[in-house]
Amino acid sequence: MKPLPAKTTDPQIFRVVLTLSIALLLLIFIVGIIFYIQRVEKRVNTQYVQNALLENQLNDLLSNLQDAETGQRGYLLTFNDSYLAPYYSAVNSNEPLFEEITQNLVSSHHDAVLLTTLKQLIDDKLAELEQTIILSKSGRHDEAIALVNTDIGKQYMDSIRRVIKALRETEKMELDENLQSFDRIHNISNGVIIGFGLILMGLLFYIWGVIRPLFVKLDEVNMALQKNNKLIASKNQQIKQFAYITSHDLKEPVRTITSFIQLLERRYSNLFDKNAREYFDFIKDANQRMEQMISSILDYSKLGRDRAYTEVDMNETLEVIKKDLGFSIQKSKAIINHTKLPLLYGSGTEIRQLFQNLISNAIKFKKPDTPPIIEITSNEDNRYWHFAIADNGIGIPKDKLKKVFGFFTKLHAPDEFEGQGIGLAFCKKIVESHGGNINIESDPGQGSVFKFSISKPLTTG
Repeated sequence: MKPLPAKTTDPQIFRVVLTLSIALLLLIFIVGIIFYIQRVEKRVNTQYVQNALLENQLNDLLSNLQDAETGQRGYLLTFNDSYLAPYYSAVNSNEPLFEEITQNLVSSHHDAVLLTTLKQLIDDKLAELEQTIILSKSGRHDEAIALVNTDIGKQYMDSIRRVIKALRETEKMELDENLQSFDRIHNISNGVIIGFGLILMGLLFYIWGVIRPLFVKLDEVNMALQKNNKLIASKNQQIKQFAYITSHDLKEPVRTITSFIQLLERRYSNLFDKNAREYFDFIKDANQRMEQMISSILDYSKLGRDRAYTEVDMNETLEVIKKDLGFSIQKSKAIINHTKLPLLYGSGTEIRQLFQNLISNAIKFKKPDTPPIIEITSNEDNRYWHFAIADNGIGIPKDKLKKVFGFFTKLHAPDEFEGQGIGLAFCKKIVESHGGNINIESDPGQGSVFKFSISKPLTTG
């Protein structure tokens, strides 16, 4: 048999793990930089949009004031109230427009003083316009014209234009600084990403260079395992065949011995004295046990041979088992309770034998003068059907739990309980051949619980 390739050394595994960890950290860092750049870019774009909106709103503010002033002059010249519409529109839109301007300021902490000054100048300008209109409406038209001629309104407008210009310059300066900062961050980040990307590629190439031989070794290991598995399967098949042939062939001499024992008993039993009769009974009993043991070995070797998997209704199977064990159930007054059992896929004959052996044992190993109570339950997960068969029997000592599944293992004297001690070995082989496991929980005098599983994804074997 070809030996398996040697294991990879621990230092080599450590280097691979360390390199993978560094590569992962670099990848996380690169992703973090990309996300940071995207956030900064989004913030700058938002500021750019806000700046464009602010420019339009400041233009609207100036336009409103100019329309209000035009309406005031038209009214003072014509005394026609329709000219006051722009004035009233400017007054009504002043507050909402100021709120929008405040929200769209990029550097509101720098522009707070300018914004306060602008608000005061606009209020003063609107108050000047209102005063002239009130004077004219009250019959003091000459005073209103005199107030207009002082050029105070023009001074207000010139001051408003200067403050608005300062606001625009401040906003533009702030936006330019942000754009320049973004460009610097973007350029530095690109350089870092490229550098780390090259390092990451180098690490990945290094990892590939280290693990590529491991893949080659892994292929060799897999091929060796496949070869070993085939060899083991072949040996197992040979062992099964040997057990079958041996047990089958042994039956012939045992049958011959049985025939001669019967012949001797018929022809010469009247010649036996007490000691000869006792010796003859020993030989007869030993031969019967030998015959039963050979039959058990033969039956055990047949498990799994020519198996056909079908859908098995466990509720129907349990009813058949109850009928087969009817005499034992009636004699022991056994009570068998069970939940609704599932449909499963497997060998119907073997699964029936599995449940019948466990139920039969629960009836056989009952406590004296106590009717057996047997509880059968089931549940499932993604991979298995799980079953439990609990009884109120004599139980099993803790130190014997691992032995009961052995071949020809009996925990009691032959005169206490009949049987060959092979039933649980059958159960173990049936469960394992159906992809599951079986175990026992038990306390002496408290009963036992046999728990086992049947794999769901079984295929025809």
